[in-house]
Amino acid sequence: TQKSLEINEKAYKLRCEVLGEEDEQTLTSLNNVAFCHKELGDFVTALSLYKKLYDTTVRVLGEGHNLTVKASNKIAEIKKLLNEEG
Repeated sequence: TQKSLEINEKAYKLRCEVLGEEDEQTLTSLNNVAFCHKELGDFVTALSLYKKLYDTTVRVLGEGHNLTVKASNKIAEIKKLLNEEG
C-alpha cells in the first residue's frame, strides 16, 4: 500500500543517514522500498531500485549473500513483467 511505501521510505532515509548507504540494514530497507513499488505496480521504479540494491550488495556483501540473490531474482521477475506488458 501507499502507507507501507511511505513508512519504508522513511526508514530507508533514516538508515542512510545513521548507518550509511552500504550498511546491511539500510540495504534491507532499500529492498523493502523496491518491494513496495513493485506491489503498487510501479515496475520501472522497482527495477531501478533493485538494480541499485544488486550493484551495492554484490560489492559490499558478495554475490552469494541472500540479499544479493533476492535482488537478482526480483530484477529477472520485473523484467519479465515489463516484457509481458510491453
